[in-house]
Amino acid sequence: MVQYAHMPKISIIIPVFNVAPYLRQCLDSVVGQTLHEIEIVCVDDGSTDGSAKILAEYAARDSRVRAFSSPHAGAFRAREVGVKASCGEYVYFMDADDLLAKEAFADLCARA
Repeated sequence: MVQYAHMPKISIIIPVFNVAPYLRQCLDSVVGQTLHEIEIVCVDDGSTDGSAKILAEYAARDSRVRAFSSPHAGAFRAREVGVKASCGEYVYFMDADDLLAKEAFADLCARA
């Protein structure tokens, strides 16, 4: 379990399976959020295309990004692993080919 000075407001769970062409854009849209109190839990589901290397790169650059690996078992199982590893007040699921507006999580928290 990761120790945070303050509990993240949102845990973003991203299952990853062979999405290297899209993954950087997805992660950039999450890392660049105006709400900084987030954790980004990425679960590589047995990718063979270099996605795991991209996750490791982002995790090394930003402490909010946490990367996990598991044998290929599908997106549901990857989300389950992510939920068990998360500690945010809220959980948000997104796919590795999704993009978000910079204010997406700040807006969601304001409405919650």
